[in-house]
Amino acid sequence: GPLRRPKIRFKMPAGVTAHVLGQSWQVGGIDLEVDQEGLALRLLQAGGKTGGEIQVEGHMRFVPKTMPMQWRLRVTDFPVAAALAAAQVDLPASGRLSADLHLSGSRKAPLVSGSIGLAGVTVMGVALGDATLTLGAMESGVAVKGTIFNRFTVDATAQLNPAGLRANGSLSF
Repeated sequence: GPLRRPKIRFKMPAGVTAHVLGQSWQVGGIDLEVDQEGLALRLLQAGGKTGGEIQVEGHMRFVPKTMPMQWRLRVTDFPVAAALAAAQVDLPASGRLSADLHLSGSRKAPLVSGSIGLAGVTVMGVALGDATLTLGAMESGVAVKGTIFNRFTVDATAQLNPAGLRANGSLSF
């Protein structure tokens, strides 16, 4: 853009390999644009060499000061072992993690919604099975409902306010 309104555009074609979260990723493309009014990520896609795919897209406005945003993160079949290794947790585990998360609202009042799933989880040789959680956006927090390893049902809320974190929930067997 002109000097008074600079604009930066970054594109990376498919085929670049990067090492992130303890594994090698084949980048499927990045398309990012930043100017004085905001940031737009039209595409960030990467496939893990050991499995899994991550896609991120969305935008954030710098004006007004509330910084409104819309983001979407999709994770498909990410190895549980790789997630634990990235968190530096030494635990023999296998299975797959998938998520479809939406982040909206503003920097000071973000709203999170979507779903998280685990498939075929085994920990220390014990088959635990699958888990499905649904996240619902609520003011200053999130509601979580779902089943964990076909054994537990969870129904909870968590809110962060000036007085601190407030959580309420139930876990049924």
